[in-house]
Amino acid sequence: MQLVRLLIDCKVNLNAINLEGRTALDISQDEIRIEIMDMLIGEGAQNAYVLPTTLIPAQFITIEQRLTRAAKEGDTDALHSIIRYDPYILERIDRVPFFDSPLHIAATRGHAQFAMEIMGLKPSFARKLNSEGYSPLHLALQYNQTQTVRRFIDVDSKLVRIEGRNGLTPLHHTAKHGMLDLLAEFLVTCPRSIEDLTVHKETALHIAAKNDRLEAVEVLVGWLEHAGRNNILDWTDDEGNTLLHIASQRNQLKVVNMLTDAADWPLPIRILLKPKADLNVKNCDGSTVVQILLRQGQLDKNKLGAIRGLAKVSEVPSFSEITSYSDYLRRRITGLEKWAVGAYREKVLMSNETRNAVLVVAILIATATYQAVLNPPGGLSQAIPTSFTLNGTLPTRDSTNNTSLTGELKYSDPKPYFSDLVFWTLFIAFNTIAFLMSLIKIITLFPRGPYFFLPLVLPLLCCYGSSIVYISPELVSLSLGLFTVPACFFLIKWTINIWLLRRRRWAVKQLLSKHDS
Repeated sequence: MQLVRLLIDCKVNLNAINLEGRTALDISQDEIRIEIMDMLIGEGAQNAYVLPTTLIPAQFITIEQRLTRAAKEGDTDALHSIIRYDPYILERIDRVPFFDSPLHIAATRGHAQFAMEIMGLKPSFARKLNSEGYSPLHLALQYNQTQTVRRFIDVDSKLVRIEGRNGLTPLHHTAKHGMLDLLAEFLVTCPRSIEDLTVHKETALHIAAKNDRLEAVEVLVGWLEHAGRNNILDWTDDEGNTLLHIASQRNQLKVVNMLTDAADWPLPIRILLKPKADLNVKNCDGSTVVQILLRQGQLDKNKLGAIRGLAKVSEVPSFSEITSYSDYLRRRITGLEKWAVGAYREKVLMSNETRNAVLVVAILIATATYQAVLNPPGGLSQAIPTSFTLNGTLPTRDSTNNTSLTGELKYSDPKPYFSDLVFWTLFIAFNTIAFLMSLIKIITLFPRGPYFFLPLVLPLLCCYGSSIVYISPELVSLSLGLFTVPACFFLIKWTINIWLLRRRRWAVKQLLSKHDS
């Protein structure tokens, strides 16, 4: 040890190579002299394979150094020549946990063909991290080797999800540096990469916003809308901040306006529209988006007022009395909550075979009940109570005026009239309930979700109601009432369901934020 220290103090060449082509650091590593290794590394000593081959006499160049030179030059012929000489060289390199493999070197130089050759021979190199915590794809991005990057993801799209230093993935890198074309290609090639988080629980959205890459934020938000993944907009980092929190703190008004565009609509439409992002989420400081915008004072007063109104409309009930997980689990669950949770659990746990069978039965019931309205028991004449008389005959439509009835309506015995009315009312009521319940079951089980299927169902409901009105012209008000009540039940059901699920999700978020803080 003392002799090594003395030689170092004498400024000898620490990277001198012996006849075997090895440096002092190579020898100390082979003999596992930890203290000497630390001393040499501290003074800048290097391994022989790291040194430029131009500084090493040809007879002293090792096989590893030849491979490194081939990777730097992109020489595939030299690569195969080296493998013929030493078939296990790639295997030895692969056993080193953190190492600049030939694939890392080729990626930094943009030698796409050489990189593809290495990936074919040793696919595991593509996922190996070097001593700085970067994969070959990370390095290709850092050195702006776009063509090599595209070749990497063509071979294996999941390379986009490799976590490097601090949990940064290649997708995070493109968002951080505003590489829009590659960002879009990564999202299309590997959609689930949007779910990857850094060690600070940051998504690509958080990273883009924190680095003021507003165009990258627009690309990410647009992709989430197309993919139906707007829920990711409400994901928080380790400080409890959503994308909207960060945009508000950094005065990124373009992003704020983009995420709160529902505030520009009239109040009745605002009630129906769901904001893209939750405006009532609190970060670890206890601040909502509206409170941050008020403190910043950069937003137009009218727009700020509209956002406050939108936040109030979308606000969920308070859970201020819940301060821990045990309190949340101890609270009594209402009947409506049990119903909503049970329906959701049934949908999640149901197998595809069972779902298909239930859908077939529900469709058959909907078809039968709709057909029953078009052809009620006894034919269409049953739609008009037989006790109505028109000078001793059933009322008929005038041939020249379809909107009026000929003659005067007179009543015979009222008892048969009321019995027919009761029968018709019960028939329409139960038939409508069966029809709507079958539609609700179809919508809840439909794979694409209710918002995809509702536009198809609403016209069918209108046709159903119109049919009732048409076949019972003397009972228009009654028919409309019978149609309106179940329809209201239909809408109320969905409102309660969505409200309960949002309420529970909000409660869990609050518990998580309190637990983390």
